[in-house]
Amino acid sequence: VEKSRLQLKQEQNDTAAKTENDLLVQCSKRFVHGETLTDRKSIFQAHLVQTTNVEEIPLLLRALKSDRKIASAAHNIWCYRVGNQANNDDDGETAAGKRLALLLDHSNAKNVFVVVTRWYGGIHLGPDRFRHINNVARILMVKEKIITGGEKKKKESTRSTKIHKKNQGNSRNTPKKKV
Repeated sequence: VEKSRLQLKQEQNDTAAKTENDLLVQCSKRFVHGETLTDRKSIFQAHLVQTTNVEEIPLLLRALKSDRKIASAAHNIWCYRVGNQANNDDDGETAAGKRLALLLDHSNAKNVFVVVTRWYGGIHLGPDRFRHINNVARILMVKEKIITGGEKKKKESTRSTKIHKKNQGNSRNTPKKKV
């Protein structure tokens, strides 16, 4: 009798774990992933999902981080605006979450959850990192018609900054731009 109770409890735990994993998979499929931007070995990528339910934000974040590559990034900066509610987190990239929130506010984006992933390349970018975080998020929101307006006119830069399409392969194999 004791053994059957333990087996039953284990089966219930297995079923609950399978159900949660299925839910995470379903949530992760809802995300749209933007192109990557590389500057001085740091890589930035935006991810977004439309939602009208604030309650599912933690689940959506867990689902996105269930991807080991995204989970291993130095920073996963996120922000959402759902109805009249908004929140953000900079994940250790000081003030980045607040700047992302300002982008959503100024662009009047609604019912959206945006995550910008940064894989740190070992070279400090200074304030350029905020520009990159906002640019990858803005480009993806325009592409997905969350906000209107085209891409801003890019300033000529003396630094090597590249935007990579998703299907171009590994960014480490991409030839370096001569400046």
